[in-house]
Parts: sequence; C-alpha cells; structure tokens
Amino acid sequence: MRYRHRILRRTRIFGNVPYGVDISHCSVKGKVALTFDDGPYLYTTELLDLLKSNNVRATFFVVGNNGGKGHINDPSSGYGPIIRRMIADGHQVASHTWSHQDLNAATAEQRRAQIINNEIALNSILGVIPTYFRPPNTRCGPDCYNDLKSFGYHVVNYDIDTRDWQDSGVNAKSIYQTILSQHSPASSQWISLAHDVQPYTVHQFAKFMIDTARGLGYDLVTVGDCLGDPPVNWYRDPVTGQARDARGASVHLIQPELESANNNNTRDERGETERCCNVDASGGRELWARAHE
Repeated sequence: MRYRHRILRRTRIFGNVPYGVDISHCSVKGKVALTFDDGPYLYTTELLDLLKSNNVRATFFVVGNNGGKGHINDPSSGYGPIIRRMIADGHQVASHTWSHQDLNAATAEQRRAQIINNEIALNSILGVIPTYFRPPNTRCGPDCYNDLKSFGYHVVNYDIDTRDWQDSGVNAKSIYQTILSQHSPASSQWISLAHDVQPYTVHQFAKFMIDTARGLGYDLVTVGDCLGDPPVNWYRDPVTGQARDARGASVHLIQPELESANNNNTRDERGETERCCNVDASGGRELWARAHE
C-alpha cells in the first residue's frame, strides 16, 4: 500500500546570494567554512561533540539514503535527532541529494526526484527545506543548474578539496595546511570539503582543521555566514516558499492520501524504488513519497 503526500511550494527569491550558479568561494575575507558531506553516519555525533567543545559552527550537506546507511527520515535509523542537533548546535544543514546520484547522468525526472526526495525527508525532520545544495562530485551541467535555480537553491561547491576519503586521508592534512598557509586571512577566504562518514576525518582531521585555521588567524563559520547570508535565509517554508528560521520550526504534518501502487516511482543507482515527483505548471510541487508498504 502506498500513500501520496502533497506539498505546494512557491519558490521565492530572497537575500543577496545568487541562485542556480556555482559558488565555490566565500565572499567574506578571513573566513573558513568547514563543510562535511554524505552524512549523517556512525561518526557524526562524535564530530558534533568535537565541534561543540571547540565552539565551531560548520555546514553539513546531508544525503537522504546513501551507501546502505538507511533513510534519514526512518525513525529506526536514529538520524533524525542527529540532524535536529545540528540545528540546535548552530550548524547549517544543506542538501546533497537523496542517494548521491550523478546529476549529469540522471534523467530530468531522476534529477528532480533526487532533489525533492531529500526535501521530503528533511522537512519531515526539521519542518523546513534548505536553500543550500551541493551536487555530488560537483557534477552539475546547465540543465542541472537550471533545475536547482527553479527549486530555489544556492549551489555550493568548494575551493579546498582535502581528499580526506582517499587512502585513509593520508594527504588531507598537507593539502589543507598548504593552501591556508600560502595565503593571508586579510585577503583570502575558503570553503573546505571533508566527509563525516570517514572515521579518520572525525577522529583526527577535524581537530587539525580547526587548530590550523585558527592558528593562521582565520575564523571558522558556516557557508551561509561566509557568504554574508543571515541564518533566516538558509531555509524556506515548504508551503509558502518564504524564508524561515529552522530554530523552533515545527514539522509541517502532511495528511496522507491513499494512492495506488501504480505510481511514478523511479529507481536509484542501486535499483531501490524511490520517491518521485511531478512539478505542476503553476510552479507548485506535488511530492510523491513511499511512506509505508
């Protein structure tokens, strides 16, 4: 048995950060935005503890269901409370697609499903939808950027790729330190990429990044802060499309309507049946979700 969920959202433009274009650099000098992709996962809570003890705010680009970790909005996974803690601790939560699919290789329908499925999940956890998005492996061509613009996303990449996932992060410290030390905080600013699914990153590299940046005189901030964007602009209401602060937001409960099993499901890169979407002509959205079977 399948259920239909309907969310109508009119995409509104607010703030000064551009939509639907590549953003790989901070605009506020002296800042380093630490970003962590692909979580939450087994080690994310430890990372949150470390960031809190060091008074650091970071940005988490969250994947809905990747690498067999389970759906973030499945209560049995335990990921919902972790994502809510990110907000409570002052971090920024952004989208990194539903299942880390290559958006250039995906069809238009699959690409939109990757975007909207994660919106459904994050809205069910936080009561808001992020306005910041990172394409997996930075692969996003003109059609992809156009879609993300129409959905109201700031597309954030990076200018420091620490490659913490490669060879257990053997070169990550060198890459990060070399780039920061060759420039002055008075004239430079950075968005750094790492992954909270990597044990080395959480247990060794994250503290190194914090100490190195601060030792060189940089401030550690979220992506929104390093772009001069106030926190209220980091999220939008899923129904009105207007800017909404995630802190204190209540989950928008959606009344499910019975829908036949013969709906427009697609399959993700591992062949799992996933949610699909239809975008109506008025600019609203109809989101189809597999809630229960």
